[in-house]
Amino acid sequence: MLMPNSHNSPPAQAPNSHRPDTLLFRDQAAASLQRRWFGPVQVLVPPSAMTAVGVAVAAVVLLAAAMVLIEIPDRVRTVGVLVPADGLLKIRASRTGRVERLVVRNGDTVGRREVLMRISGSQHAPGREPEIGARIASLQREVTLVDAGVEREIEAVDTRARLNRQRLVLLKERVAVAQFGLRTRAEQAALAEGRAQRIERLAESQVVAEHHADEVAATALQATATRQSAEQLVLDLQDDLLTIEQQLAHDQALPAILRRQAGITREAITRQIAASELVSALEISAPDAGVVSGLAVRVGEEVTAGDVLLTLHDPDSRLEARLYLGADNAGMIAAGQRVELQLHAFPHQFHGTQPAIVLSVSAAAVPAEEIDPGLPISGPVFEVRAALRQGTVKVRGRAWALPPGTSFTADLVRHRWPLYRWLWRSVSGDRSHS
Repeated sequence: MLMPNSHNSPPAQAPNSHRPDTLLFRDQAAASLQRRWFGPVQVLVPPSAMTAVGVAVAAVVLLAAAMVLIEIPDRVRTVGVLVPADGLLKIRASRTGRVERLVVRNGDTVGRREVLMRISGSQHAPGREPEIGARIASLQREVTLVDAGVEREIEAVDTRARLNRQRLVLLKERVAVAQFGLRTRAEQAALAEGRAQRIERLAESQVVAEHHADEVAATALQATATRQSAEQLVLDLQDDLLTIEQQLAHDQALPAILRRQAGITREAITRQIAASELVSALEISAPDAGVVSGLAVRVGEEVTAGDVLLTLHDPDSRLEARLYLGADNAGMIAAGQRVELQLHAFPHQFHGTQPAIVLSVSAAAVPAEEIDPGLPISGPVFEVRAALRQGTVKVRGRAWALPPGTSFTADLVRHRWPLYRWLWRSVSGDRSHS
């Protein structure tokens, strides 16, 4: 029996077997299905017209609400300083000189009349200082005596004027009585004169005796003399009245004359004191107790009369922020507003801002130089007082007390504009309303 040739006859195939190419690429095809680069394709169906209209209407409503509800603040930049509520007591140099000795430092607590520093004069002579000090003290006592003397003279003048006014009232009454007596004596003299004339005519007719006519004539002459005496009394009283009135007028002007003369004397003594002080040292004392802050001088430094040497403040007085606004920016600032202070000593980029609440705004503007010659605002300014939320600032995990005199800048909100009005003002350039 012949066997089939294995090289010439094809091998038998199993049922449901795959083709040779399928068997060759099966694993690669399965791996490619697992590593698809793209997901399934999704087909977007465009929304309907009603949905689009609804979304557009909602967007318009939200935009309109934002235009009405969103507010843009109108801010004004200002400067200020932290001061105690009771204020800072500025100690100024009373004259020009050089700082010889400095007793205190910033932060020291001093008592009333405690010596703070010593300033020498431009012609200071240390060896003669006790003598000069005694001379200055003597001149100051002389000024006190001059003031006391003029006050006593004025009191004496007032007392004399008060008595003269009383005398004037009584003298006017005496003049009135004397004038009444003069009128009575004049009437009596006129009656006596008429009677004497009638008796004289009767005596010429030998109706009455001649000696009776002489007696009547003598009585008439006596009445005339009495009238003249009464008239002289009235004139004397009127002269006294005029004298008293002149004295009262003089006494009324005399106090001003006495004060002027005392002022001239005081001025002369003051010039002598000033001349003596040029060669003496001056000790600056604290007018009241407090804490030293803002010490602006050092030993050996020259100072001019009026310079601020240092400031004192009450340590128990809470700090306030004093802000200064020009007259054109102070409108519409009211109590209760919040303000954020950017302290110069603690940059806000690292330490944040210090919150405060406006307490009050001054009723009238004052020149900026009267508040502080170094204030970077010209013209009249309004003072805004604000209460600090806290008197410390936290730096590196430690709370530092804010020192008085710390300067800052701040933004105050004058008005809040709705977004639509702000956009309209920005586009139209309208600045008529603030």
